[in-house]
Amino acid sequence: MHVLPHRGSFPVWLLLLLCALVVVCVVLFLQHTFPGFI
Repeated sequence: MHVLPHRGSFPVWLLLLLCALVVVCVVLFLQHTFPGFI
């Protein structure tokens, strides 16, 4: 099974990882800025 990146297509797993990272950063930022908010 060959896993080769297709030209001109963005890997979906990378996009999902980026979205998850952004969500985690936002949650941590909210917890740090507003204690007891979450």
